[in-house]
Amino acid sequence: MEFSTSHQIPMSTHKVDISESTSSEKWSDIFKGQVGMEDSLWTEYLKRANSFDERTVDEWNKIVDVILIYVGILCNLHDISCLSSNQA
Repeated sequence: MEFSTSHQIPMSTHKVDISESTSSEKWSDIFKGQVGMEDSLWTEYLKRANSFDERTVDEWNKIVDVILIYVGILCNLHDISCLSSNQA
């Protein structure tokens, strides 16, 4: 099997929301021809993807913290009920 060394993706496969563009380069200029590995499109993509990933991981961490606290409280209540029933 032979792999292509060309790192180019055809222009027609990209769907990009240009409403949040912050770069000085116009999106229409980026999509002229094919998109290569060194294009500013990837820099913008990585910036947005990293931001999204950080927000997602922060949310997951908050959810896990709440679950762990809840489980800890339930375990303590269970232990207390077991100890009190043994003493009776």
